[in-house]
Amino acid sequence: MPKLKGKALKWLKLVHLAAACCWIGAGIGLALLNIYNDQAVSDGMLHGINAAAHKLDIWVVVIFGVLGCLLTGLIYGLFTDWGFFRQRWLALKWL
Repeated sequence: MPKLKGKALKWLKLVHLAAACCWIGAGIGLALLNIYNDQAVSDGMLHGINAAAHKLDIWVVVIFGVLGCLLTGLIYGLFTDWGFFRQRWLALKWL
């Protein structure tokens, strides 16, 4: 199976880090929205905060964060020297 090298490996690392940043950043954003949710003064404000949290959760956390990390992790495992079971912590990560 062909292995990624050079520029392709750098792009894969960039996409993987961007997906991880989306996941972590959106998690922080959801925590902040949860704080504002407790301080909502009207039903309209509560609905807006909950709608924003839902969009943030689905689009940023699930689609870009989780699926991005999963797909780039699969590509790392298949097309680089890292493999799936070469390091113990990688095997635990997949389990």
